[in-house]
Amino acid sequence: MSAQQKNIAIGKPLVIIGVLLSVFIILMLGSLVYVGDKRAALQRHVELSADELLLSQQMATFSLRASSGSEEAFDRLHISRIKFDAILTAYRSGDIGTEKLADELIPELDNVESDWRNYRNNIDVIINGRQSITEVKELYEVIDSFIPQMLTYSDEVVGVLIRKNASSRQVYLATRQMMLSQRIKNNLNQVLAGGEEAAAAADRFGRDAALFGRVLEGLLKGSKGLRIEKVTDAEAVGKLREVAML
Repeated sequence: MSAQQKNIAIGKPLVIIGVLLSVFIILMLGSLVYVGDKRAALQRHVELSADELLLSQQMATFSLRASSGSEEAFDRLHISRIKFDAILTAYRSGDIGTEKLADELIPELDNVESDWRNYRNNIDVIINGRQSITEVKELYEVIDSFIPQMLTYSDEVVGVLIRKNASSRQVYLATRQMMLSQRIKNNLNQVLAGGEEAAAAADRFGRDAALFGRVLEGLLKGSKGLRIEKVTDAEAVGKLREVAML
């Protein structure tokens, strides 16, 4: 699995873990209110719990966007992670303006911290993979820029083969190349858009691109394994080479 696919694939479980984290935060918030009449710091703790809830939701969104190569999302995800860590530290040990939690609330804090460790590990994978994700996105954008030309050339190849009375299988394969070109473009657009379906789209993109390349080579050189007869017409070969040079 490529770095891009690996990081994108984290998106769905990250959302699920985020939901669990939100549940534990809400439970802790309820416990805070329950013991609030005993603590003058209730308002501060409730504010921090609300911040935690918002941060957990924002990090799920930033993670999906970062997995798609958004530079801003990487920065905001990193900042949100630091803020969430700081709140947990304040709960556990206290800081300026914040008293540590009462002993009876520590079990709820333990639950939040346990779920946060899983959540944070996934976030760290995304943040640490920033360079790889960005490089893959740039590569996809380069590929996307020449796909329209590939579609045009593939269409011209089909036209030449039909006009020159090429074999029915050669015409079929050239026509299928056009279909693969369009499918490659559609999947590439889905990868660049990000979201939960991006990993599957990246996988389909890789398979279709590999098949396109094998068939193109077969049309130019012949392939017994793929049962492809080498194209010999000079004009058709020229068009195929134009596709290969993209």
